[in-house]
Amino acid sequence: MNKLLSRLCLLTVLITAPPGMAWAQEDTQWYEVEVLIFRQWQAGGAEDAELTPADPPPPYFERIAALADAGAEPGTPFRLLPPQRLTLQGAWQRLAESGPYEPLVHLGWEQPAYEEAGAVAVALPTGWMPPVMNEPLAGEARGGGSAEPASGQAVAEQDPAPMLEIRRSAYLHQAPNFHGLLRVHVGRLIHLRTDLRLAQPGPGGELTAEVMRQHASMRSGELHYLDHPRLGLLVRFTPMESAPGASAEAASVGTAESLDGPIEEETLPPGN
Repeated sequence: MNKLLSRLCLLTVLITAPPGMAWAQEDTQWYEVEVLIFRQWQAGGAEDAELTPADPPPPYFERIAALADAGAEPGTPFRLLPPQRLTLQGAWQRLAESGPYEPLVHLGWEQPAYEEAGAVAVALPTGWMPPVMNEPLAGEARGGGSAEPASGQAVAEQDPAPMLEIRRSAYLHQAPNFHGLLRVHVGRLIHLRTDLRLAQPGPGGELTAEVMRQHASMRSGELHYLDHPRLGLLVRFTPMESAPGASAEAASVGTAESLDGPIEEETLPPGN
């Protein structure tokens, strides 16, 4: 993981929408995305040292969107799903009642199937946006990503934040304990990139953060689990029958199944 410095500036982030973001065409495939993110209470070891950098970068991507309210106009990208359309309440309850896990975020949203070049990252939790990042210093370049994973697999991602001039971790004092970015794009498979942080006091009392930066490819309609020594993520992509607002049936989805009952044993992490 590259160790870069940053200068941070707390400004309102204005996002320039990529082509088709504001109003997708009716023939564009839309998905319901549902995520459940939780903390794993596991003892750390030397092999986990790089997951807690002393000076972590903030999550970063060129295009970032805030989740829109569930009451927003149909067809608004990243519109939150109302609670009754979420399917992982049973998994949340099981994690909340277990000792090794602490559920952090459970929500869902609608979005069109962006290609990689037009992908937009979603900021979590609702109401948080990352600080504005400056351009790389002379002679420095952004870190590269990882090779494309096979379906159902997740691989670590390198630090994409630019080289900046002062400590990056200063932003942690003004951010929620859990925060980050999730980015989805669609090709032959659905690709999810995570850039998540879990802030916590370091050995010397300074504020540090666990970093979960992964790239996973997966198929729609299936529940997927991304593992990490400190964080876990359950995600499902459900294709919508039509674009929201395109017809009276726009809100209906295909291949959805309820998980209010017991979740598959192989999907939840060990210990449940």
